[in-house]
Amino acid sequence: MNEETPLSSSHLKKLVTACIGIARDVSQNLIMPGFGRLRPEQIRVKSTPRDFVTEIDEQAEAFIEARLRQLVPHALIVGEEAAAKNPDLVNELAHASLAFTIDPIDGTVNYVEGVAAFGVMIAIISHAAPVASIIFNPVSGCAMLAARGAGAWQVDADGRETPLHYAAPPHHAGSLRGKLSWSLYAVDLTEKAAYVASAFERLWDLRCASVEYMMAASGHAHILYYRKVMPWDHCPGYVLLTEAGGFGALHHGEPYRIGHKASGLLYAPDQQVWQEVASALGLIER
Repeated sequence: MNEETPLSSSHLKKLVTACIGIARDVSQNLIMPGFGRLRPEQIRVKSTPRDFVTEIDEQAEAFIEARLRQLVPHALIVGEEAAAKNPDLVNELAHASLAFTIDPIDGTVNYVEGVAAFGVMIAIISHAAPVASIIFNPVSGCAMLAARGAGAWQVDADGRETPLHYAAPPHHAGSLRGKLSWSLYAVDLTEKAAYVASAFERLWDLRCASVEYMMAASGHAHILYYRKVMPWDHCPGYVLLTEAGGFGALHHGEPYRIGHKASGLLYAPDQQVWQEVASALGLIER
């Protein structure tokens, strides 16, 4: 296939299906053997005191990158840890005709603290747009995949496939449930906290986008809101949830694309609910 030719749905499906094997292998060989067994010297801090990176993150990223290069030698491959060392890689990602992002252990803080809520995320990007993805749960062995125009589906540890569907809009706004990034919330909580807490039925934050995206893709959340939008964290989830039937957009309703200057990414069952939630959270004017 010519590199400049848009990737077909069937080709994207083959690529993400191949990524299941990569995710399973890295989980079995590196991620799960290291879970609960990390020594202090294997853990470092990056940008903030809660922004951890471990030796396993770096080894897992190198493992995945090497396997992807065998699969697609001509593609640009950008991992979270590589981008932390060389931020210019994100600019390259925005202009590549075919690229992959890697989050080797999404939810590293949980992984470090022995909480079984973390995942492996790989996305395929074409001309700044996320077009396919895989999110893999090393604990359960379950994978969720999506490809533009082909929908979203789950592959269990035994290989059984099941279509995925975003939750239907609730009967009333008060029964909305899902996740808000409280620590990165964009408005003054002293003014909004009481309203937001009473407006939704059940809010949570699992400190792990991959698990949260998997919950939403299987119909267990109506809304997800993320203030900080990094490509390796959110390209995989954006494809997954929009292909599962949800509506996702940046502030002011723009589709998510790499290199877009807007921050904040909100998901809802449809555009109408998205507008209502965005207004309630102060993301757009009423």
